[in-house]
Amino acid sequence: TCAYGIYVKKSNVVIKNNDFDIAIPTFVVNWGATRESFSEGIVIVGCDDAILNHNNSTISTNGGTSWDTIYGIDILNSAHAKVVSNDILVKGAGYTYAIIINDEYFVISDNNIVVTSDEYACAIDVEGTAEGIIVSNNIGATATNSAYPIYSGMNYMPVNITIQKNNITG
Repeated sequence: TCAYGIYVKKSNVVIKNNDFDIAIPTFVVNWGATRESFSEGIVIVGCDDAILNHNNSTISTNGGTSWDTIYGIDILNSAHAKVVSNDILVKGAGYTYAIIINDEYFVISDNNIVVTSDEYACAIDVEGTAEGIIVSNNIGATATNSAYPIYSGMNYMPVNITIQKNNITG
């Protein structure tokens, strides 16, 4: 079973000026050679130059266990992706991520990003191979056990990011 609000693959995509209120069930991630996720709000795969701009996004679960995982926005293998001037709120019970990105030359700027969880919260997770900039954002992560406003490098691949001029709480 998979739960996606929006899933875009190998397309020219601009997601702009939308109000999203996405409530999805949450499931455990299937960890093998790669991450296989089943609970995601907005998924962009193989879409070079993808743009998410001026969206108001609330992504939440309807329960779940401490091992379940939800990804608010997942950008995978989409060179030059831009996430700019969005309000992003993600609420979960288990492992809860606002943005996870695996991309070359990405830009995440001028956003309000908030993630809350009963267990684990991560506002921005950068996975390698990746290169980009995280600049001028308001970033917050709150959880009972672990909270990471920005995290990178779980899969041991190269990550080169510039993090500057952000307001970060966690």
